[in-house]
Amino acid sequence: MSALPAPLTRFVGRESELAEAAALLAETRLLTLTGPGGAGKTRLALRLASAAAPEFPDGVWFVDLSPLSGGEFVLDRVALTLGVKEPGRGKTLAEAVGRYLAHRQALLVLDNCEHVVESAAEVLGGLLAAAPALKVVATSREPLGVGGEVTWAVPPLNDADAVELFSDRARQARPQFQLNSEDAVVARAICRRLDSLPLAIELAAARTRALAPRDIAARLKERFELLPAGPRTSPARQATLKASFDWSYELLSDAERALLRQCSVFAGGFDLEAAAAVCSPDGADVLAALVDRSLLVVDYVSQGSPRYRMLETIREFAGQRLPESGEVDLIHARHRDHYLALAEAGEPELLGPDEDRWRARLTAEQDNLRAALAWSRDQGEAEALARMVTALVGFWAVPTLRLTEMRRWLDAAADRATELSPNLRARIRNFECLVAFSTGSLGEVPALANEALTHARAAGDKREEASALGMLGLVAGLVGGAEAMRPYLDELLPLARATGSAVVVSQALTMFVTLRWFQSDPQETRRLAEEAIAIAKTGDRHHRLDTIGWAGVTALLQGRLADARQLLEAVVAEGRQTNDLPWLARDASRRVRPRARRHRRGPHGFREVGGGWEFGARFRAACNVRSGNDAAGARKPSAGESDTARDCGGGALVPDATLGSRAFGVPGRSPALPGRTGGSGSHARRGHIPRPRRRDDVGTGPCRPRPGRTPCRRRRSAGGGVARP
Repeated sequence: MSALPAPLTRFVGRESELAEAAALLAETRLLTLTGPGGAGKTRLALRLASAAAPEFPDGVWFVDLSPLSGGEFVLDRVALTLGVKEPGRGKTLAEAVGRYLAHRQALLVLDNCEHVVESAAEVLGGLLAAAPALKVVATSREPLGVGGEVTWAVPPLNDADAVELFSDRARQARPQFQLNSEDAVVARAICRRLDSLPLAIELAAARTRALAPRDIAARLKERFELLPAGPRTSPARQATLKASFDWSYELLSDAERALLRQCSVFAGGFDLEAAAAVCSPDGADVLAALVDRSLLVVDYVSQGSPRYRMLETIREFAGQRLPESGEVDLIHARHRDHYLALAEAGEPELLGPDEDRWRARLTAEQDNLRAALAWSRDQGEAEALARMVTALVGFWAVPTLRLTEMRRWLDAAADRATELSPNLRARIRNFECLVAFSTGSLGEVPALANEALTHARAAGDKREEASALGMLGLVAGLVGGAEAMRPYLDELLPLARATGSAVVVSQALTMFVTLRWFQSDPQETRRLAEEAIAIAKTGDRHHRLDTIGWAGVTALLQGRLADARQLLEAVVAEGRQTNDLPWLARDASRRVRPRARRHRRGPHGFREVGGGWEFGARFRAACNVRSGNDAAGARKPSAGESDTARDCGGGALVPDATLGSRAFGVPGRSPALPGRTGGSGSHARRGHIPRPRRRDDVGTGPCRPRPGRTPCRRRRSAGGGVARP
């Protein structure tokens, strides 16, 4: 398997260099190609990887680091290229990537490491240690400093290859171009003056569209005489390349120079709409001129408008020119404003029928979104940062939770929460609650949700008020059982329905249904699950599939196998088309069969039936799963009841509040939860989680011995419940 980009131009010469590099790669696991910008490191690395691909049967991957603004995203970029997703809680992304490569004989090409050299070195050191058969080719302007690294400086082109490259690229610029004997001498002189660096030669050759080789040579000579030498410690070739860039820059019109400078703020490419919003208003014609002059590259995608990008060395040169024009703050602010508007426009679209197109668009602009977020953070613009972060949570959270990045930007926004409007502060705190649930840090939720509730009410934001009540109710339910959650549910549902928030309503109902898995009254549980499905159908695909999947597991645990199969297979059928399968449908649907068979019981009964639940470990720890029913719902198993239903307990699964408090990090004495102003019940007045029912308050169902187990012994409590001796 090879995942190398296909070059658009012919590879010229370099036979001896390729042979030398191949020999080095055969003897080492990390080969770093070094040299100044424009030396041809990337092109040589791609050619080397393509030639060596048959020796790596498990894959060859190319990872471009040039769009990254900082080293914190190096590992994320590697994982994205390999197709490795964010691991479950308790594991790191580095471990997941290491496991993926551990037994593969593969080659990784890591390009443009110089601006993230420390992070790249750390990532590669870990991967090489985790994957003994992995080899890496890296390109950088300096060695990475990893143990066992072999560095090889990419030499300039020899005269013959340099002239051939000039001639080849000149024919691309002007197909009628012919290199006669006189022009060949001039071309050789041009290449030597450019230190035979491929990028500089290509830029010079592109000028043949308007200039003869002798005119190019004359102007280039003048530029060398006018430009001062670079710092004494700088490599000579770096100064020469800058002279080539300065010369190309001076050939541009004022409008072209302005646009070239302004386009340097884009990371990872941009489209025509972005250029018009951030740069000059007449950007379309000028963009075409920069493409003609080989200063911009056009990438044509299958759908949508073309995307433009700069080679990284040109972008760096143009970025150095931006401060000279006094445009830095203005252009960066325009860039941020454009991508803030894009993020806010995409937020509701991610919940609608056009979701896939918007998700693809935001993915293509991911590097620009990060650059805009970083600019707002570094400039201390708290409101803009928070607006952008909250707009992008839906992009980061579904279909696969990218917890690391979401948490990074939420933390940055939360650091300046006191500077935010009440509405934004409520949204930030609610999203922090989601992160706390995802990491199992439930002890953080009450304070965050209470703050969100306060600010939501101050802003009159019913949606965020409902979300905060949902967070508080879920913690109450996890610690005190479903009935402890009910008052919160009663208060939040009217708020959420009034704002048309299908996601909040369906998720709240689903969580309440989940908590009722462990209690009797299955008809109410079933009714609520069906209501959640009906509401979720008005929302986005991901939450709709998730809600139906939870309802399927509810049916499975109640022994309604036909219903469970129908619901879960519906999720699988729709989700497979878009690679969007909730964990429960993907796994549980395989376990539901027309004829029930006995499933291997785990230590708590239902774990192997609905396996694959990332939240399951903590949820199971929070519940003392025991067979039995309270008096109102007591029943005897029917003759035709499946083994699955019986192994799921055949009845109530009873929450153990003490275990729940320990497992979720919530103190045994429940922390203050909501400052509720409505509803009924003592906890509404006291503002804390109600005392959960004691274990001996629950269960009067028959004690059914399990095969191979000692029959349980029970005694009746004074209140008629069942308690363990």
